[in-house]
Amino acid sequence: LAPHLRLRRKPVTVPPDKWWEAVQGEASPNLWALLVFMANTATRVSEALRLTWDDVDLKRQEATLGRAKNGKPRIVTLNAAVMEALKAKKEWEALKGNKRFRTGQVFNFGNRTNVYRSLKDACKRAGVDYYPTHSAGRHTFAKRGLAKGWSLKLLQLAGGWSDIKMPAENYGHMEQSEVRAA
Repeated sequence: LAPHLRLRRKPVTVPPDKWWEAVQGEASPNLWALLVFMANTATRVSEALRLTWDDVDLKRQEATLGRAKNGKPRIVTLNAAVMEALKAKKEWEALKGNKRFRTGQVFNFGNRTNVYRSLKDACKRAGVDYYPTHSAGRHTFAKRGLAKGWSLKLLQLAGGWSDIKMPAENYGHMEQSEVRAA
């Protein structure tokens, strides 16, 4: 690690596999799709909430995030897990027949506070600890990428960080055992 890159003092927290299994059983299809989307695309909750169905190309398995934190648009790949979660969400919405789901937004929460509340409630029902959306999203994405053997540069590009400094500071210190546990 380059000497000019300081390491984060507090290690990042990532939900274990058992957390994901427990939360899936208690989360609505809307919340589950959001969590799967964030964990597999390194999307921030604010970016995900701005996503509309017009931004999603299911045939190409891509979504265009119009404005990331760095101000630039970003295209993310939708893997099989994301595609499955989005399909289940769309089917659930069709069954509900509720007009509030016809906003054009992919994830119908209105704002991030509603996401936090829904996630806390799902964690409580599942009997597991609460992990913030950043832990369930970007941190999970990073640990999984490193567990696959990705370099910090590949992680930076795939996760949409504007430079290598942020992933290096946040994830460069990880022990192999910590990465394998992700």
